[in-house]
Amino acid sequence: TTEPDKVLPTIRSRTHHYPFRLIPPNAMRALLESNCAAEGISVEPAVFPLVIRAGGGSARDTQSVLDQLLAGAGDDGVTYRRAVALLGVTDATLLDDLVDGLAADDAAAVFGTVQKLIEAGHDPRRFAADLLDRLRDLVLLRAVPDAAAKGLIAAPDDELARMTAQAGRIGPATLTRYAEIVHNGLIEMRGATSPRLLVELLCARMLLPATDDASVLQRMERLERRANLGQRQVVESPAKSATPQKSTVDSHRVGSTTVSTVDSQPSPRPPVDAPPVEETVAAQAKEPAIEPATEKAPASELTTSTDTVDAVGIRRVFAELLSAVRKHSRSVEAMMSSATVASVVGNEVTFTHPAAPLVRRLSEQRNTDTVADALHAVFDGQWKVRWEHGEAPASDSAATSPSATSPSATSPSTASPATASPAQEPGQSTREPSTRAAATAPASSSSTQSSTTSSKTGQPSRTEPTSNAEPVGAQGNPTDQPDPLEVLTKHLGARKLD
Repeated sequence: TTEPDKVLPTIRSRTHHYPFRLIPPNAMRALLESNCAAEGISVEPAVFPLVIRAGGGSARDTQSVLDQLLAGAGDDGVTYRRAVALLGVTDATLLDDLVDGLAADDAAAVFGTVQKLIEAGHDPRRFAADLLDRLRDLVLLRAVPDAAAKGLIAAPDDELARMTAQAGRIGPATLTRYAEIVHNGLIEMRGATSPRLLVELLCARMLLPATDDASVLQRMERLERRANLGQRQVVESPAKSATPQKSTVDSHRVGSTTVSTVDSQPSPRPPVDAPPVEETVAAQAKEPAIEPATEKAPASELTTSTDTVDAVGIRRVFAELLSAVRKHSRSVEAMMSSATVASVVGNEVTFTHPAAPLVRRLSEQRNTDTVADALHAVFDGQWKVRWEHGEAPASDSAATSPSATSPSATSPSTASPATASPAQEPGQSTREPSTRAAATAPASSSSTQSSTTSSKTGQPSRTEPTSNAEPVGAQGNPTDQPDPLEVLTKHLGARKLD
């Protein structure tokens, strides 16, 4: 059988399987030539590749195809034109015209070839299959110039010469892309009601590059082919525009382009005061010795980039820092949710956390490395991380808050005399109004009581001091803070063990 996959496994397990391989084209051609010589019938050499390709490597099928051609042969034997007509193979002239049109990006020639194909009565599906075979031969000729001598391609000498010229005009990426488009088009042609339309769409796709990697390589090859013609003119144009002065020639030999620019411009000083050309060239030649020092400047900037980062800067982007930590470890990100940046000394960042067990967990080497990597991703540079147990400093949170300033700092033009705040005593803290407002805010149950409280304290009816002072009171009472272990288990979706 030629389809062993369709045999049941129970039958194959009880039989011997001897797989046969296809006969190579060279051995098949020798067999056909010997058969024709024994029959005494003349066959043109260009007919054998058509018969071998139609047989598909099977000796029985190939001899059956040759037998059909011999039955319809005339007195002059089997000619190439008659074999093409009997086998339904696409004429090589149509394939050459289509490939030449694709190589020249000539849409008129490409679609004109499709029109000739339909008028000649060829099957569009067979034409697409023959075009795919031609593209395969061109790819092999592009990769292996002596593919015909090695038996990789079976074609007449005149057709082989044309294919070699076509492979030289089209790049390998372009040929590969054409072959992929035609292959996909053959799959779409199965059961299609209008094969001609699909062939025309195939040609349109090949003429219009897409945005994939193969099309990008195709565009590069096309630009390289067009640039080969004008490359000599581009190289010679700077030499023609340069002035034929000795100083300019010497400057090009030294490798300095600045000297030629200075010499080409008219000097504003008299020729007597101008320095000699040799001294200028020598001075320009010595300048590259200083360039390595300037190239090391970015390295020094990277080493000192951590000096510009302080605790306030890290607090401002703390959410971004947590996002960077989440990419490495979600558990560390959950444990850091209640942490605060205490200080930054050089490249060492100190964090504080109200839970001592989590401080011990975060102080482990793997967790500190995770936080250091997150700092490197956000701020760049190398960082060291240290964890301490303690509450968040109230002064830092109030200093970073824009509403921590005294309400008396408002503009005099907007404050009325009736609501002006009284002068503070020397020993009175600037936070007392905010603290008093925070203490009276929970006791107010209506807007009337809130306004009465603000009028007693003499402060404007603003809610910023009250909202900003509440965290200070909350931090002062440890019982109001949530348990860090409960926050961690809720974030990770786990439960605590009893």
